[in-house]
Amino acid sequence: MGTISLPNTFTSGTLIQAAQVNANFTKVVDECGVQAACRLRHSVHQSMTNDVAEPFEAVTFDTEDIDTDTMHAAGNPTRITITTAGLYVLGTAVEWADNSTGIRSIAIDLTRSGTQYRVALETLEPLSTQFTQSCETIYQCSAADYFEVYAYQNSTGALNIESSSVGDTDHLYSPCFWAYWLST
Repeated sequence: MGTISLPNTFTSGTLIQAAQVNANFTKVVDECGVQAACRLRHSVHQSMTNDVAEPFEAVTFDTEDIDTDTMHAAGNPTRITITTAGLYVLGTAVEWADNSTGIRSIAIDLTRSGTQYRVALETLEPLSTQFTQSCETIYQCSAADYFEVYAYQNSTGALNIESSSVGDTDHLYSPCFWAYWLST
């Protein structure tokens, strides 16, 4: 097994900059021949309505950090669409605004041939007032499959998914959504 010399290395407690992570990822993509990768985020806070009946709302994404295979289009801001079939790791992370009431859920849904399936779900009761929630899965994908992130909360009022881009352009982790090709 070969090694890759990364442009940035990190030690415990180091504040990691988005540009450093992107440089490392680009180096791995270039040297390993990753066929498809997409990482999205949203540049402003998104309000999620309060609802006790659990209708999940789609989370939108307006910024492409990485898109090596035309997997995201501005006309479909909630989607990552698979263009190269294969095994993918898919994930999302969101940071909820201050509020410790109720529960928070995030999900990744697949739409294949017009039918929607839930492929990942994370539900938590907030332990603190502001927290980050994530979920991830590995899935065998066909070309034209698309994935979306959905969120739900019942805090008794509308609640933001915070954008880490607001006022802090070095820490771009919320909300984000990614799909990385692993193999055929």
